[in-house]
Amino acid sequence: MNYAVCRYILLACILLFCISCSTDEVSSSVASSQSPRIEDIPTKNLRSSSSAALSSSSFGQFNDSIPYGELVDMRDGKSYRTVLIGDQLWMAENLNYGDSVSIPSLKGNTWCGGGDSLKNDCGIYGRLYTWAAGGELCPEGWRMPSMEDFMTLAKNFGGMAFAGEALKSDAVGWRKLGGSNASGFSALGAGYRRHDGDILEINNKGVFMTSSVGYREDPMDPWRGTADMDVFVVTDDLVSAEFGRCVYSEGLSIRCIKDDEYGEGRIITEGDDPGEDE
Repeated sequence: MNYAVCRYILLACILLFCISCSTDEVSSSVASSQSPRIEDIPTKNLRSSSSAALSSSSFGQFNDSIPYGELVDMRDGKSYRTVLIGDQLWMAENLNYGDSVSIPSLKGNTWCGGGDSLKNDCGIYGRLYTWAAGGELCPEGWRMPSMEDFMTLAKNFGGMAFAGEALKSDAVGWRKLGGSNASGFSALGAGYRRHDGDILEINNKGVFMTSSVGYREDPMDPWRGTADMDVFVVTDDLVSAEFGRCVYSEGLSIRCIKDDEYGEGRIITEGDDPGEDE
């Protein structure tokens, strides 16, 4: 093989590497326009709805080496672990608020994550919400994360191509592999509820709602389009994380993010005065 051919092969390899390494630098608008539907994201090892129930007494969702804080939702008294990742304070558990008397929009718009066949699934997997129920559902002082929030989260762990491994709970709550949970985010495979009522991808995908919504034109027909929202997806046996799209009527997990920045892993309880000395 002569020198010129070798040089062209080397240049081609360098170009492919650069392209693959630049995917995390695209703007959220570009990422959004290219996001696939949830069911189009590659997946393996699907778990059937007849999976055995998990015991909450032996459920090791969290990373014991990470200092967690606590959020107490004053609306129903439920407490959630929180975790400081970079400059972001996240809930380390899926939201599990279901009082449809106080919030009527919840009626008919929320279900237990993990599917009806799993015992204690709301307590373990949290709830799945449609946009109508979940758009403004975070506790006071917390909010729904945007695509940009999730992109910032992923950058702490090598970008979207690698972040899924660090964000997933270690095997617990997943069908087979799970992740390292190096982040403490402790994502679970709660699945999602499709608009036709089926809960899919139990213990295989965690699908998280974002505040990024919009109307997308159909490239094949300029007179048609879809109103949908962007979602953040982690999958059992993939090290990457993905952005996807779904319609408003599908049920998704929610992880709230704190409105303000708090450093040093401080324990936050709803109702605390941010300026009050501990």
